[in-house]
Amino acid sequence: MKHVNEEIQALVYNSLGVGKENAISRAELSKITHVGDRQVRAAIESLRHNNAILSLDNGRGYYIPHRTHQGRQEAAKWISQQNHRVNSIKAAQKGAKAFVNEEKPKKNDGIPGQISMFGEEVK
Repeated sequence: MKHVNEEIQALVYNSLGVGKENAISRAELSKITHVGDRQVRAAIESLRHNNAILSLDNGRGYYIPHRTHQGRQEAAKWISQQNHRVNSIKAAQKGAKAFVNEEKPKKNDGIPGQISMFGEEVK
């Protein structure tokens, strides 16, 4: 990921609403900040490294949670949803990983010309 300009990060962060009732879409953030969608997305990704920026369940808005018990519950729910997505992506990769590994040469530490106990000749 390219480094995101700190000024753009500040613009995006300062345009975010507090509380899910004030969530704002990336398209709206782009309009408000006069910054392209890709830069807004990159700024949010970068800002998330040090700030709690949540997205709505439907993915249609970003917001900063309230510093309350409810805000912490929303953040915990968001973390759980993200963990579920990570696990789902990892599971979806299994078939492709197995396919890639079929092409990798097998390590053979035997002596050339020797027959292994599995009936394969060592080359």
